[in-house]
Amino acid sequence: MASNTSDILSWFMRPLIPEDAGSSPDLVEPDFLFTWGPYPSREDPSLVVEAKRLRGTGPSLAGNYVDEGVMRFVEGSYGRGHEYGIMMGYVMVAPKSSTISRVGVAMNRRKGKTQQLLGFLPNNSIYVYPDTHHSTHLQQVTTQPITLVHIFIDFS
Repeated sequence: MASNTSDILSWFMRPLIPEDAGSSPDLVEPDFLFTWGPYPSREDPSLVVEAKRLRGTGPSLAGNYVDEGVMRFVEGSYGRGHEYGIMMGYVMVAPKSSTISRVGVAMNRRKGKTQQLLGFLPNNSIYVYPDTHHSTHLQQVTTQPITLVHIFIDFS
């Protein structure tokens, strides 16, 4: 495959919904979906990306990152039966290193709930980007492992 081509047929990005918009908690849609099929569906090969805001100081939002991000992959709302998924952390308040540490603490505290098989550890073997981490979890519905690539982007 040439470097300027891709097998991805389409990608979808969920529009930003303001936090005070009163959106239904039952509405669960990934922030980004990359698909190789003509129409997005659970059966098509796809890669799901869930993004969450994070802070390095003050309320970290790390618990939300795990409870409303990682858990969507574990429960099978996202990436059911897939081998990989992506969690993207938007660091809104620096420092990024503190943010990542706080996510690590939140992940460790919830490792039973998230059915963590392999811990939240630095690893950029799949995606070469500074501060990339991986964790592996057992999906509740399929009982298959899913590896989450955690990418933290500094917007502070």
